Amino acid sequence: LCLALTQYLPATVDDCSAMGKPAKKKAQALNGNGYAGSSPSEGLQWMLGPTVSVDKFRQDFYEKNPLHVKRGKEGASYWHPFAHLATPEALFSMLDSGEVAVHRLNMFRCRDGSNKETPQPPPSTAQEVRRLFSEGWSIQWLQPQQESGPLANLVSILESQFGSLVGVNAYLTPAKTQGLAPHWDDVDVFVLQLHGQKSWSLHRSSAAIPLPAEAQSLHRYGSGDLPLDSLSEAILTPTVEAGDLLYFPRGMIHYAPNQGSDLPSVHLTASTLQKQSVFDLLMKTFEEAMANRWQKNEDLRKSIPWLSLSPGSQAYPSLCQTVSKELATLTKTLEDEAKRAEAAQGNPRVEGSFVAAALREINADFIRNRMPPRLQGSSDEEEEGSVVSPTSWVVLPDSSVLNLVASTEMGETYWRLVTCINNSQLDHMMMRNPMGMMGQEAFGDDGDDDEEGEEEEPRIGDKAAAKAEAGKEKEEDKTKAEHKDEPQQEEDGEGEGEGDEGDESEDEDEDMMMPGGGHQAVPGMAIDTQAVPVLFELCNRSPRLAMASKASNLAKHAVEVNELLKKASVPSESIPSVCSLLTQLAAQGILQVVEANDADAGKNGKKRKKGGGGLAGSAGIGASVPASSAANFKLPSAKKRKQR
Repeated sequence: LCLALTQYLPATVDDCSAMGKPAKKKAQALNGNGYAGSSPSEGLQWMLGPTVSVDKFRQDFYEKNPLHVKRGKEGASYWHPFAHLATPEALFSMLDSGEVAVHRLNMFRCRDGSNKETPQPPPSTAQEVRRLFSEGWSIQWLQPQQESGPLANLVSILESQFGSLVGVNAYLTPAKTQGLAPHWDDVDVFVLQLHGQKSWSLHRSSAAIPLPAEAQSLHRYGSGDLPLDSLSEAILTPTVEAGDLLYFPRGMIHYAPNQGSDLPSVHLTASTLQKQSVFDLLMKTFEEAMANRWQKNEDLRKSIPWLSLSPGSQAYPSLCQTVSKELATLTKTLEDEAKRAEAAQGNPRVEGSFVAAALREINADFIRNRMPPRLQGSSDEEEEGSVVSPTSWVVLPDSSVLNLVASTEMGETYWRLVTCINNSQLDHMMMRNPMGMMGQEAFGDDGDDDEEGEEEEPRIGDKAAAKAEAGKEKEEDKTKAEHKDEPQQEEDGEGEGEGDEGDESEDEDEDMMMPGGGHQAVPGMAIDTQAVPVLFELCNRSPRLAMASKASNLAKHAVEVNELLKKASVPSESIPSVCSLLTQLAAQGILQVVEANDADAGKNGKKRKKGGGGLAGSAGIGASVPASSAANFKLPSAKKRKQR
């Protein structure tokens, strides 16, 4: 009975024993990354620790209950990768040096338990921030992952695991003070306590909200300040100490004074899954479907009858019939799409696939704004990359780094590939340049309602990518030549240099002239339609591992290109262009090419004889690859990519 009840109650989990089981002897000692066998590269599992698996988290806590993972004194340094962010002095030093601008900070305090105050005027210098902090004002530092390589790495991994943007804020609260009044947020929140402690109070509902208590969960928007005396009984009141993790779902009311310590408190909040609910998918699907119906049905383009808006209009019954008929037609269309999707196993056709179109649109926005992932390898030596042929073995480590966008014009479907190769850590979630900011583009986790030491390994977005695309750009020159007056894309897109105004590459802002005369702005790189099912299959087979995963970990997930080509029924004349695209993705670090014997060893647990892999004898499925393409090419060293 006790075990059954734990499904309905919040939990504080001691990291030395599993919930609902007798405490076990601690068999493994702490290592440099936390607990033995745990690494920040594991993302969410590392955050949860060894006693709560990701599966258990999803079953018992995600969107249901709060979770407090308590690590005790031995685990106080669990978040050591972020030690450079763990004190107020660390932030003040970055303010003094100009590394962090004052406009990236918000300050507030709550003295009566129910109302948040902000300083007037707000601070404009580092000295004013120091003074206000010493007077008891809390600091909200927006998106510190822009300055922290280890934190940016964790954000990138979490975004790949959730398939959703992850924003981070740091909160610094002086001793014996409270920064924020009770409120809820529109994001799921993970609290990483770096220094000091905080006394949290979590509640499910407020009497000040005109909704029944059972309807006060998973809110779509954040709340304002809530009166302390309006809150329901607290369901969890944990004291979160250094090294601890606290999770609570979006919509859960919370506040956290720093009353029980003489030390300032510093914690990070990683927030995710904002406006990514079934409701949001329904809205986007309806938008896609009705846009299609608008083009095909003239009746929908006609005006509603005169005086239809007047109270008691005689047109009301007939308008109800019209809307009902259209929704019924849409329902039937979506039911047909569901059947096709099940039969096609995730490779939907375009026409009439409105849920797929909605998912692609939402995903394209995610790809354009997400944190770029880390690349494999960090050597200063030049790296060799093989041209992909039909007999190459390949794996797409992380399918969340790309998206396929379809557009239909004059009855023809065109596909473009959108990736995060040109995204910048420096502008993740909000622009660094205050002149380019139109408000605070940040998640509002447990902050304002509407806001939100190791050497870094290279990230996607380097010259190798631009050079690899040069061949594709030459193929597009014929099309571009027909529109000489339009701006041409430069060979090198903007990377992570100074003065970036945003995340999107020039390629994504380029207007594309569709055959048939239509002029439409479409993001990404145009690709051969025959490559689309191959990319879908690679995404389906993706192990969703970090891009910097070791080749040995990827080998068992590799597949021979010949197999992909056969499954996608790619005609022989399209095989060179498909292999060319895969070669570009490999050069950009998105696709990993695995040695044939390593792939067999990974799958079968044994070595295969050399030969038959690589580029020799690569006329699979009747294809021929030019001899000139069989040579290896050199990628710039990791050091050069980082410098760019």
